[in-house]
Amino acid sequence: MRAGLALALVAIVAAGTALADVKRLESVPEALWGRWAESMELCESGGVTVFEISAKSYGSAEARCTVMWVSEVPGLDGPIRSLHLLCPAPRQPPPQQNVERMMESNLVFVPTKDPAKFSVGADFDRLTDYRHCGARK
Repeated sequence: MRAGLALALVAIVAAGTALADVKRLESVPEALWGRWAESMELCESGGVTVFEISAKSYGSAEARCTVMWVSEVPGLDGPIRSLHLLCPAPRQPPPQQNVERMMESNLVFVPTKDPAKFSVGADFDRLTDYRHCGARK
């Protein structure tokens, strides 16, 4: 009985500690501001894989979104950040095509060993390495 109570207490304390490490930010940290691409060549050419981030917005060839908030948790190579976005939904067929609908989306930034690169994606299963276009090789 005591072992069960002790185990429950440890689980409660551990869960509280894990939740306490999540920070909610009102805007994107300056370290992520700027243009991002999969390679330096795409940074220079402005290819379609380029996206841009500012304090409260995300923009790419596909969408222009508003940053609602950013979640930040500690990671091995630095803070892992998730941008919570509000974006226009894809165009609907008639008769709804003229009604702008919004949808929520996420963009996760996981730091890598190279401080100029992050693994970026909609979730942890679909990450691609991106380079900050303002960073040097």
